[in-house]
Amino acid sequence: MKHVTAVWQDHGFFLDPRAYLAELPKIRAELPSGARDFACDHGHDDIPGAPAV
Repeated sequence: MKHVTAVWQDHGFFLDPRAYLAELPKIRAELPSGARDFACDHGHDDIPGAPAV
């Protein structure tokens, strides 16, 4: 996804979803209903190791 920064660090990727979370409200209405439901479910973006937003 172009809005998530993924940087390799030693033994895994550091993921930063802040740009994605900022963009989501802007594109929400354009998503198909199933994708919108998934994307707007706060549990799906609970990525271990990601910075708190």
